[in-house]
Amino acid sequence: MLNFLEYVTGRVIAILFAMALLAFILLVIGFASGLMLAIIAITIPLVILKILFGKNKPKITYHYERKD
Repeated sequence: MLNFLEYVTGRVIAILFAMALLAFILLVIGFASGLMLAIIAITIPLVILKILFGKNKPKITYHYERKD
């Protein structure tokens, strides 16, 4: 009986360790993706505002200019 209890507790500890490791990996992935989304959410409006209201607007051409 004691042998069985040791086996069960060993398995439970292994499962808990694996779940904690998985949770940590998911936390790191979630933190990285959240950081990336925050950077994108801050950068895109700044770029749009710079294009729309900037003093020296970037010249956006929709066709190639011939140089001859």
